[in-house]
Amino acid sequence: MPSLVTTTIYAIYEYVEICKNCRFVLLRIARIAGVPFTAVVHRSVPEKERTFRDLVHEKALFKRVAVLWVMWFTAAICGYSIDLNSAFISGDLYLNQSLLSILIAFSKIVLVLIDTYFPRFSRRNLHQCSQLVVILCFVLLSWLVLVDHHGIGILLINVIGTVFIEFTWDACYLCAVESVPTPLRASSVGSCSLVARIGALFAPMLVFLNSFWAVSVYLAVVLLGTLNLMVSCLWLVETKGISLDSVRLAQMSAEDEADAGGMEGMKRNVERTPTGKDIEGADQALMKPQ
Repeated sequence: MPSLVTTTIYAIYEYVEICKNCRFVLLRIARIAGVPFTAVVHRSVPEKERTFRDLVHEKALFKRVAVLWVMWFTAAICGYSIDLNSAFISGDLYLNQSLLSILIAFSKIVLVLIDTYFPRFSRRNLHQCSQLVVILCFVLLSWLVLVDHHGIGILLINVIGTVFIEFTWDACYLCAVESVPTPLRASSVGSCSLVARIGALFAPMLVFLNSFWAVSVYLAVVLLGTLNLMVSCLWLVETKGISLDSVRLAQMSAEDEADAGGMEGMKRNVERTPTGKDIEGADQALMKPQ
């Protein structure tokens, strides 16, 4: 018993010290990065456990998640179908896969730079522009296959289309995390992952249909992508810049419609930005002996 009490007291002391050090580290990181430090008091997560049933019963929230399901299903079936179909592209399979992997990795860096230096580039822009490029690429590929073209152009357009399918995946992850309240976020993302796995199961069937008609995969990507783009334009809610703590369970339908029309989520959460004096004062307060 004495050892248990001692261990408990020590654990509490360590927790308090960690909290102090975390704030001090955040202040220093902000100063090194040259950005203002904002102390954020996070809302406590409700203790009441929420389930997938709550997500389905909330009409506005279910509408959001249904849009996410369409996005995840389309990204999965298109991505896996094109990946499986890459074995039939002209050239060496391993070289083609290596080229795809390198360009996809590079594209992630480009996406981070675009998101950093172009704050007006929203989640809707990311998903819809990427999906539009995917549609155009595979329309062109369908035409090349129909005219029996076997040049390097098929590989290049495949690479471009695959990279932009990856961009649609990024939009899927970001929107899934930012659209749902914290108590239901795990259920929402889990349901999206399940829908994506179902889409992945259909991918080999599309590749099998290619043995009967050579453009089956490409046309399926075009048709599903067009449907996905229409759903995104009509109902995808803009979430860039919102605080995850402020995503409400009972979201007003009018606000969803306004966001789907292009309103940026970051316009709704405006907080006072601390000045340099605030940061220095906070630093000095942390440095004072207790």
